[in-house]
Amino acid sequence: MLLLAIPLAPCIVCIYSASLVKTGERPRNASAISTEMKQMIRHDAESMRTVYGAIRYSMKQTGRLLHFGEHNDLDRGRANCVGYAQVGAEICNRAFRAAGIDAEARPVVGYISLCGVNVCWVMKNVVPQEYSSFVKDHDFVEITTGGKKIYVDPSAYDYLGTTWETIKR
Repeated sequence: MLLLAIPLAPCIVCIYSASLVKTGERPRNASAISTEMKQMIRHDAESMRTVYGAIRYSMKQTGRLLHFGEHNDLDRGRANCVGYAQVGAEICNRAFRAAGIDAEARPVVGYISLCGVNVCWVMKNVVPQEYSSFVKDHDFVEITTGGKKIYVDPSAYDYLGTTWETIKR
């Protein structure tokens, strides 16, 4: 058993050293948040006492509303990372306001770094040419609160079931 664990140790270390790296801004677009969803956020706000409570709520609701698709069709619940970031940021902002939390979320563009390696760059160079523009970068959500920035990834949450975050002070 120990012999099996030794080769896996570097993989485990790399997974825990993964981070989200912002390279630019993404325009805020109105997403497909229904009136019913807006009311639900207002209703659920009393259970969101902290920034992290609102973030977890946002990640769960974004994953509930969206399913992965190559192109964004938010009205039909299909999105790539761009759509996930747009919807995740909008739900976060509505949750922050409803719960009286001093924070702001916005969709941003960047890449995933794994052990210091830009995963998007690697993927772009190994996937077939027709998909290379699809993996050239990655969108996620930047949350500004209390003098720090928190980066969270709603699409990764939907796939992995965990809030993947990077904190910058």
